Amino acid sequence: MPCEMGKDFFLSAVNTGGKSYGLAIAFSGSYVEKDESQFRDVQLEYDFERHPRPTVPLKLEKRQTQDGRWTYYAEAPQFQIPPAPKTGLPIQKAIQEQFKRAIGLRFTPEGNGRKRLDVTVHFIPLRNPAGQCAWCVWRFFGSKQAFVQQHNQTWSAHQPYGAALLDENELELDD
Repeated sequence: MPCEMGKDFFLSAVNTGGKSYGLAIAFSGSYVEKDESQFRDVQLEYDFERHPRPTVPLKLEKRQTQDGRWTYYAEAPQFQIPPAPKTGLPIQKAIQEQFKRAIGLRFTPEGNGRKRLDVTVHFIPLRNPAGQCAWCVWRFFGSKQAFVQQHNQTWSAHQPYGAALLDENELELDD
């Protein structure tokens, strides 16, 4: 699902490598350079079996990357990244282990709602930046237009109780 401006949003990632320390989070997209969208209440969550979950608040700062693009960036240098679950586990056990080891990111986006499909979030292990992963709602569909069409086709059968349909006129669809 795409994030919505002013509403709490949650993502999670599971490490596929070894145990490590230090995690950076970066928000990238066309909205950053001119501060068209921002993020508040940004925090890491972990140890999903505990209630309430432990959290690490993050303070984003605007940074320019080596290739000239802009990001909102934060580091948690002491954050412990759990190792990947063992391979070959039975499916139910594998799912339980992934849940135990997941790293969550909670945030509330604000600003230009037309740019919400531009939000890309990067989980970057500080000791192994090449091992980073990223989330962008439309990336697996090839284009924002293709994502919106598939989203609306999938959820139209579930109205009014399913996810809200997306209005192409309310979104910037240039890729």
